[in-house]
Amino acid sequence: MSQRISDNEKLWSALAYLWLAVFIPLLFKRDSEFVKFHTRQGLVVLGGGLILMLLLPLVGWVVAFLFSLRGLIAVWRGEEVELPGVKWILEKVNL
Repeated sequence: MSQRISDNEKLWSALAYLWLAVFIPLLFKRDSEFVKFHTRQGLVVLGGGLILMLLLPLVGWVVAFLFSLRGLIAVWRGEEVELPGVKWILEKVNL
């Protein structure tokens, strides 16, 4: 990404990967494309993680944790990194 991402945007975006906190930027920070990108991904991580946790609890927790961690690292670096499979899901549900 060529533009500098503010610390404020990083903070809002980080909430997207803290599971239920994903709803905070969804409701209060809609003016930043960076925040929207990570919020949409955070919603998929939350939903997919919950489904996996119901089917395979240990695997679900580990996958959700790793995806959230990767998302948080991308936010910290100011990057818009597409998590594996998330773009496909976002296209299917038109989120």
